[in-house]
Amino acid sequence: MADVFFKDFVNGLSVDAVGGGEKIPVVDGTVTKYQTPDLIKAYIIAGLTASGAVTPTTGDALIMERSGTEGTFDLDALCDYIYAYLWTNPSEVTPATSADKLILNRAGTKYSIDIDTLGAYFNTSNGSLGAQIAALSAATLADSDEYPLSQGGTAKKVTFANLSARVQAQFNSYLAALSAVVTPADADTVYVLQGTTAKKMTLTVLANTYLAAELDVEDFDWGMTEANPAVSGDMLLMERSGTRYKLDVDNLVTFAATGLQDGVLTFSGLAAASPNPADMFTVDDSGTPKKLTLANLETKLWVDYAAYVNSLSPVSTTTATDRIYCLQGGTPKYVTPAVLSAFMNVTTGDVIAPVATTQYNVPQWDSAAKTLTDGLSVVTTVRFTGSESDSALPTEQAVSEAVEDITNLDIDGATDIGAALVDADLFIVDDGAGGTNRKATMARLKTYIGSGDVAGLDIDGTADIGAGLASTDLIIVDDGASGTNRKSQVSRIKTYLETVGHYANIYVDSSKMHPCTTNGAAALAKNEYGTNDVDLQYFAFDGGATEERVQFSIVMPEDWNRGTIKAKFYWSSASGSTAGDTVEWGLKANALGDNSAIDAALGTPQIVSDTLLGSSGTKMQVTPATPAITVGGSASLNNLIVFEIYRNTDGTDNMAEDAWLFGLNIQYQRNQTVAAW
Repeated sequence: MADVFFKDFVNGLSVDAVGGGEKIPVVDGTVTKYQTPDLIKAYIIAGLTASGAVTPTTGDALIMERSGTEGTFDLDALCDYIYAYLWTNPSEVTPATSADKLILNRAGTKYSIDIDTLGAYFNTSNGSLGAQIAALSAATLADSDEYPLSQGGTAKKVTFANLSARVQAQFNSYLAALSAVVTPADADTVYVLQGTTAKKMTLTVLANTYLAAELDVEDFDWGMTEANPAVSGDMLLMERSGTRYKLDVDNLVTFAATGLQDGVLTFSGLAAASPNPADMFTVDDSGTPKKLTLANLETKLWVDYAAYVNSLSPVSTTTATDRIYCLQGGTPKYVTPAVLSAFMNVTTGDVIAPVATTQYNVPQWDSAAKTLTDGLSVVTTVRFTGSESDSALPTEQAVSEAVEDITNLDIDGATDIGAALVDADLFIVDDGAGGTNRKATMARLKTYIGSGDVAGLDIDGTADIGAGLASTDLIIVDDGASGTNRKSQVSRIKTYLETVGHYANIYVDSSKMHPCTTNGAAALAKNEYGTNDVDLQYFAFDGGATEERVQFSIVMPEDWNRGTIKAKFYWSSASGSTAGDTVEWGLKANALGDNSAIDAALGTPQIVSDTLLGSSGTKMQVTPATPAITVGGSASLNNLIVFEIYRNTDGTDNMAEDAWLFGLNIQYQRNQTVAAW
């Protein structure tokens, strides 16, 4: 082989992609060796790893790769890219919700912070509204001043000029609606501003002081016709700094309205209102401005009044001048014990005697005369049939003497026979239920009860079976309660018990349920009823168009008859709810057996309505039972039953607040024998 230069040898080789194991010739000192791309890569990585840490700074360059091409870029450019990416690529969320995370910088160190923590910091920093207002410095009002307000639930701002214009317009409308004064009187009062202080002035004072001093009588033509009432466009005489002017009455109205001070409030022109429970009042709650309904105020007043009455000392001796409060046709008044006694027809001291006082008569109450009168007489002998009277009462002796013969016999106090009954013993019967008592022997009773065959058999004296009952043992039954006795095997009792209405129930707590992926109720939550620390877990179901749902799955007991079921819902409501609102609950189910399609439609739902008993969820609610619910999927033994609960907002449900579900009680009928697996 001819000699070839090394460069020619290399140039003649084919190109090969680097795989990591190729051999690259190197000279280590004076020794010829080879290296692989993997060894070189490891060396570079080890060198970079061993490099000392540096603090990033402006102008630092980083190595990058783009579509297989190497390059470098500035650290500042990377920061700008990340900043722009964070603002343009993530989707905006509105509004913020509880548990949202934000990035926070504290003294050069980056942290994440929960939005709830940030809200708590704002509240702590800002303090209460009353304290914030108290800490503010006093301001001189200006037309450009701005105030926050809520307009239909939307936060907006308004300037003092706009607010003032609105107040003036409303005041103008208020003045326009007032009835005019046809004949002014000396005692009529007008509002004035003295300096900057709002005051009132009578027409007498106005005429006798300022007008008398400032206006000349000759300036007025008192012989002219009186204009009554004033109308828009009327002109008035005015004096300013010694010069007379004419003034349009409309300008005077505008000036009067503009000059009214904010602190002046008059009730004289307002219409009277009929109070109702929802009327609102303003109240200073320890320095904090709040609102209060008339119903809340009344409740507090009655509670305080009840406490006041309970704290009073009791009356130990009633006197004629005592006063007892009462309502007469809705008007509060008082009544004395004497008047009350006269109304009840009772005098002071003992109860008055009957109108007639025949001795030995039992008095009766006369509802018309409202007194006792003669009543039933007392007799010492009992008369025979046909001579009795409803107006007489017998004495004990008379009753005792009345039982001398069988027709009036009383055997309650007689001595017990002390032995078993025999055929010759006698007893008393009412012959043919005609009212005539007769004697009969026990033998006649035995004959009446039965003649010895199955239709009248008496088995009291026979020997006990001496063993457990077997399914083939025979018993005697009255067929259809018709008086016809028949035999029956004991096994028929078992069959009967399995088919009659024996019921059982299963309670499923909310903690055993889960929200549906689509239109699910809010996640399982817990509420503490604080007075006695009662904790209950619940799912919150919204009102509105979307019907929210939860599901759970159970295997029904094996003694279930596989028929329809019913259910009752245990629930309450969120705060803000009002007693009397209606909530509707729906329930449906489907049975899944071996080889059943899991993604199958649930059975026909049934709905139950319930009325809220207490405002703001203070009462436990148990609904009436649902109509019978048919479980879909042909239920059989050991099926998994999938249940779905939803709030049915399409019906009569009208509660705006959340409905809280605590659990569900399911009732089913039992008629199956449970066998061992």
